[in-house]
Amino acid sequence: MDDRMLTSKAAAAMLDVETPRDAHMRLRRAGVEPYYLSERRVRWWESDVQRVLDDRADAERRIRIREEHGERGFIYAIRCSATGCVKIGWAMRPERRYIELQVGSPAEHVRLGDAPGTRGDEVSLHSQFAALRVRGEWFSPEAEAEITGWMDDRWAATLAPESMSA
Repeated sequence: MDDRMLTSKAAAAMLDVETPRDAHMRLRRAGVEPYYLSERRVRWWESDVQRVLDDRADAERRIRIREEHGERGFIYAIRCSATGCVKIGWAMRPERRYIELQVGSPAEHVRLGDAPGTRGDEVSLHSQFAALRVRGEWFSPEAEAEITGWMDDRWAATLAPESMSA
């Protein structure tokens, strides 16, 4: 039996599609480059394909849940020492993000702070400071006082209910 046909037929059966060509198209859409194996390695190939499809489905499900429930994280701000520009971003772990940005830049960065928020909050801040945008998520130095003020207000609003109940 032709190895190419065997693998294509196995993929078609596994992916519940009509033809081997449909299986290949579905695999390509899932980011898997179809390849051909000998008959005894088909089982390994099938498990690899299924794992990739499962991983992709899990990632899509997590993204959908985050969008539906407004994933909470932190809005952070950093200043580039060389230019004075301020970056507004969102991250689940702002300290890790700060390190990533520092490693990827020849200029030193200074952490201005972070505050609880969602990606929607980040987009709102970007819109609010659109007139001061330099490039992407970087804003002119004039935005720094307002951004840090927003963060202080956000922390105050977040901590106020806890201090009242104590």
